Amino acid sequence: MASSTGSQYEQLLEMNKRSLNFNAEPSLCQLCDKLILPRLGIVLVNCLHTFCICCLKISLLRGSTVRCPFPKGRYECVGILEQREIEMLLSPQECTGFMSRQIGALQEATESIQMQLDLLKIASEASVVLNPETFECPICMDTCQAYKEYYCYLERSLKKAELSADNSFHCKTPDCAGWCLVEDNVTVFHCPVCKAQNCVPCEALHAGVTCQAFKDKSAAQTTDRLSQEEIDRMVSTGIAMRCPKCRIALTKIAGCDGIICSVCKTHVCWATRGPRWGPRGPGDTTGGCRCNVNGIRCHVNCQNCH
Repeated sequence: MASSTGSQYEQLLEMNKRSLNFNAEPSLCQLCDKLILPRLGIVLVNCLHTFCICCLKISLLRGSTVRCPFPKGRYECVGILEQREIEMLLSPQECTGFMSRQIGALQEATESIQMQLDLLKIASEASVVLNPETFECPICMDTCQAYKEYYCYLERSLKKAELSADNSFHCKTPDCAGWCLVEDNVTVFHCPVCKAQNCVPCEALHAGVTCQAFKDKSAAQTTDRLSQEEIDRMVSTGIAMRCPKCRIALTKIAGCDGIICSVCKTHVCWATRGPRWGPRGPGDTTGGCRCNVNGIRCHVNCQNCH
C-alpha cells in the first residue's frame, strides 16, 4: 500500500512539472461525453478532470474564467487552469483576448459588488427593511409575501442617497434614473440604465464631440437664443416688424412708410405692417395698404407711402 501511495505521489509530482498532461488511458470528455483516445485529451493538473483538446480550447475562447469547466450536476469544480496550460492551449493572440475578457469580467464583478455594498449601506441606515421576495419565516414557517412597494421604497432610498452625496452625478438623459458617485479624476460616466455616455466636466451628453467644440456650440446657441429674444421684443414693442412674405425682421429709422424687404424685395407698408401693393406688384392698388387711393392715407400714423 505504501509503495502504491508513493508511486501515485511521484506521478502527481511529475504531472505538475509538465506544461500539459495528456491522458494515458481512454477517457470520457467531461464536456461532450465522447470517448477520448490516449494522448488526445488533456488532464488538468489541479483537479485531474479530463477534456478533449477541442472542448477545452472552445471553453477558454468563449469564457473569461480560469476555473475548470467541469459541469456535472449542480456542483462546479473549484479547480483552476494553470497559466502554463492556458498558454499551451491558446495562441499568443488568443491568450491576449482571454486576458482582456478576464479583466472585463473582473471590472464588472467589482462594480456589482460596489453596488451591492451601496444598497447594503442604504438598507443598514433604514429603520425597517422590507422583503423584496417571498420567503418562509424560519420561526413560524408561514409564507411571507413580497412587499409590493419594496421597489418604490428602494427608489426613494436611492434618491435620498443621491441627494445626500456631495459627489453624486445624475445622468443627463431626460427622465433617466441613472446616477453614480464620481471621483475627482473621472471625466466620463457610462449610464448603466440608458447606456448614454455623460461628460462629467461639461455635465452634458456630447459623445463624439470634444469638450471645447461642445462649449463653443453651446455659447453660439445661447447667443442666437438671446438675439432671437431681442428681435421678438423689438417686434412686440413696434420697433421692428416681420416681412409679410419671408418673415425676416425689418426696422425703419426715418423716412416714408413705404419700405422694401432686403431679402425678398417685397414692398412693405410700415404703418399697416402689411404689403404695400396688391398681388400684381408696384402700382397695383387692388390690394396692399392702398395708401393715397382717393386721397386717403392708409393709416392714421402713416407718414406717406411713396
